[in-house]
Amino acid sequence: MDRKAIEEMFAEIHQRGRWDISGPLLWAYYFTDEHAERLRAAASDLEEMGYRFVSVFPAEKEDPGDPDLWSLHVERVEIHTVDSLLARNAALEEFAETHDLRSFDGPDVGQAAPE
Repeated sequence: MDRKAIEEMFAEIHQRGRWDISGPLLWAYYFTDEHAERLRAAASDLEEMGYRFVSVFPAEKEDPGDPDLWSLHVERVEIHTVDSLLARNAALEEFAETHDLRSFDGPDVGQAAPE
C-alpha cells in the first residue's frame, strides 16, 4: 500500500464514523506463500514480536489451474497514523523478504474488542 491508498483508507474510516481511527483498532496483517509450513514458521516469529496468530489457510484462486497458495493472518491491537502504518507495512514487507515468503499482502482493520 502506498501513502495515497493509506490516506484513502483512513479517510473512508473517518467518513463512515464507525470507529475512531485515532484510537486502538484491531489491525490484521496478511502474508502469502506456496508453502504453509513456511508461513507457520513465520507466524512463530511474528508471535514473538507481539502479533496474535489467527490462521494459515488456502488462498482463493482466480483460476483453478493456478498453483496452490497459502495465506497467513496475524493481528494486533494498535494505534496507527498514516505514517506509522506506512512504516509498519515497510517493516512487514522486509520481514516477508527475510523469511523468504512470497509476499506481505497488506493490512486490514476492524474494531478492537472492548477490554
